[in-house]
Parts: sequence; structure tokens; C-alpha cells
Amino acid sequence: MADLIFRISPDIICGSHTYSRLNTFLKETGERFLLIIDPNLKKLNFYEKIIQTLDDDQIKYILFDKFDEGAASKQIAEAISIAKEAYIQGVISIGSSRAINFAKAVCSLINENFSIYDCIDGSPLKSKPLPLTAIPTTFREPYIFSNLIPITDSRSSRIKIINASPKITKLVIWDSEFSKTLDERKKNLMIFELFSQCFETYISPKSSFFSDMFAEKAFELLARILNPTAFSDSTLSVLREELLTQAGIMISTGTSMSSLGITNLLSLAIHSRYRIPSSESAAVIFPKIMNDSFQFAEEKICKIAKIMKISKENSENSLILKEFSNFINSFIKQNEFPDSLSNLNLSTEKLALVAEDASQTELMASLPKSMTSDTLFEILKASL
Repeated sequence: MADLIFRISPDIICGSHTYSRLNTFLKETGERFLLIIDPNLKKLNFYEKIIQTLDDDQIKYILFDKFDEGAASKQIAEAISIAKEAYIQGVISIGSSRAINFAKAVCSLINENFSIYDCIDGSPLKSKPLPLTAIPTTFREPYIFSNLIPITDSRSSRIKIINASPKITKLVIWDSEFSKTLDERKKNLMIFELFSQCFETYISPKSSFFSDMFAEKAFELLARILNPTAFSDSTLSVLREELLTQAGIMISTGTSMSSLGITNLLSLAIHSRYRIPSSESAAVIFPKIMNDSFQFAEEKICKIAKIMKISKENSENSLILKEFSNFINSFIKQNEFPDSLSNLNLSTEKLALVAEDASQTELMASLPKSMTSDTLFEILKASL
């Protein structure tokens, strides 16, 4: 399949083996880079191939892969210190969300005259950020184009949101080959999380014509994976991973114009506190959020069901909502996702901390309805 290239800002290059041409895409970005690579990638074959590509073309870089705690402030501060001493001109991130968020934080803070903790505590960013070239290794990257950067405050393990420039990410090389390295269970959890992100973006009060356009296209692409028998046209020539990557691009773009919701907020807070993968907790929380959304987003949810061909065009809304719910619950059951937060070793006491952490972020202002730490706690308790 030919590469899919968006000529917008940022440039987005999507295809198979596009990472092998990294040197070509970097020419206009700079000469000295901080290379941020997820340490988990070291065990995979393409890790050395990427390093070899950079070395063969004599691209100057400093490798940083010490972020075992995710995008945590302590290690971000260390990376910023190294980058300043080396006078880097750009940052390259290779990895999943934690590598991308980590790199965005470095790009945002490197030219500031205060620390990351001053930023966390409220100091606004004023300096021009460094450009980021991102090479995502999964298809689920909701904050890659956003001005919001989720990080973990190392002092407290709380989720924090940095409000940065929306133009940090200059180039994204989204290679579908990386998704092939994921095991099937992890991939299905990520697909479900990707769907939940698209759902929340679509019903968000911040959604617009443009964000809806990207979300609807993403639903169509995801439907060809989640509900393939409903589509008579052949898509066998397009690999599943390429469909997922294209859907991920659409969702990330739509999210940058809209906002994510409660599932994303709570799964971020859980991950910061307890290092539980966001896809695991999202699989438990989203069905509760979905059912509640039927009360205020009926028309949009019915449209999703029709786009995905879960329901017929002329069906009554009540039937469509039932079919939609059955479809989602069937996918959860079929893939044996966790059905309770207690299965993830989370207790009532731990969830009380999660609710408080989440309620202190600015993401609360963009939820589809007014929430407090108490209402978030009730949602979490209902998921035990």
C-alpha cells in the first residue's frame, strides 16, 4: 500500500517501513538531537535498525532511555539538563505515549529559565519550544498533536497536565510495522481504548465540525476491524495494522480539536499512581461511561452505530442503543478484558486517591458534564 502523506502542520507520514527513511525527513529539522527511546524497545529488532539508520547518515544525537517511571518529572528534568549541555536543536521520540509525552515536555521546557516543578506548580510556559519528530510505536497516541502534556509529578505520583504550545510536534512518522510487534491481547486492549478515545472525543462539549469529521472517519476505519462482516467491499489488501494506524491518526487529530473524557482522565490518574496500563483500566471504566452517555448523547451515539453498521439506518434509537451496548459488551467478553478494577489490584482506598488526583487537573473543565472528586469516586467505586 502506498504511503499516506498529509501536507498539513505537522507533517504526518503513514506507511510501512517509513522509519527506515528517518534521515530524509530530519534534514530540515536540525543537526543535533536528543533521541528519546522507550527502554522497552531494546528487546525488539527494529531498535538497532533505527540506531543504525541514524549512525549511517552521521546524524548527531544523544540517546536517552531512562524513563522507567513513564513521563515522570524527575527523569524529564534529567533529560532537559543533558539536552541543554549538548545544545540540541531538536528532539526525536520513539515509543508509545510515555515516550511522546516525555519528549513533548522536554521540548516545551528546555528554553525556560525555571524548573519543571515551577511549571507543574503554575508558572506559564513562555519560551519557544524545540521541534519534535515523533515515531509512535502504537496506534493509540491521543496527546501527540495536543497542547496538553500528561506527566507524573515524581514528588507525589499525581497526574499533572502541562499546557504547552500546540505546535511542538513538527513531524510524525507513523509506521504500521511497529504494531505487528504487539501481542494480540495487548493489541485488542489498545483497540478498545482507541475506540473509547474516539467516542469521548465525539461526544465532548468541545467537539466541532472538524473534530467530528475526523472522529467519524476513525469510526469507519475501526468498524472494518471490529465489525468486518458488515462491509461488503474488500479491505483484505489493507493490513489490519495499517487500518489501525490510519484510525489512530484520525483520532489523535480529532482529539487535538476537541477533548477526551472521563475514561481517559481516570485511566491517566490510575497509571500515574499505580503504573497500571491505561488500556487495562479503560476497559473496565468505559462501559460505565458509555451507558451514562446514552442519557445526553443519544443522537451522536446512534450515528456512531450507523457508521459502524452495528445498526440499520431506519431503526428506532432505543433499539440502536441496545445493539450498540451489546456490541461493545460482546467485544469485551470475547477478549476476556478485566471486568473490575479490583482485578487490577485496586481498592476503595486507592481509588479515593485517584479521584482526588483526577479532580485537580484542568481536564475536569472539558468533561461532558460537571464533575467533582466525589462523583469521580462514585464512578470508580461502581467499577470495583
